[in-house]
Amino acid sequence: MRWIMRIYIISFFSLFLTSYWNKGFVLPTNAFDFVKAAAILTALYIIVRPIMKIIFLPFNLLTFGLFSFFVYVFFLHLLSTAFGIFHIQPWQFPGISFYFVFVPHLHITYFQNLVLSSFSLSSIINLLDQLT
Repeated sequence: MRWIMRIYIISFFSLFLTSYWNKGFVLPTNAFDFVKAAAILTALYIIVRPIMKIIFLPFNLLTFGLFSFFVYVFFLHLLSTAFGIFHIQPWQFPGISFYFVFVPHLHITYFQNLVLSSFSLSSIINLLDQLT
């Protein structure tokens, strides 16, 4: 039970952090819907992720784990369209300049934002899971 609650809190923070930096990843303003989104993401992480790892093991071995990432992209698309708890939409990245690194102004499409959001969510969840 403690492990489930820990994953839930990690999912909650990963949703918040992703929506903070990614303006195309729109979370609901209603607190109940935000809690529900974290619960659904937790259920996917606990129940569906291990099943998908077993089912798609041959594909993951052939693609060195890249197929697993695209399964996460598909699940995020399914969550945003079927449940409608959060929305993923195209947005304009204003650009960033940090010392010698410069990323120009970009238009991020729906699919690119889906991949970015999936990468952000899975990275934050895995990082926080490793830290705890």
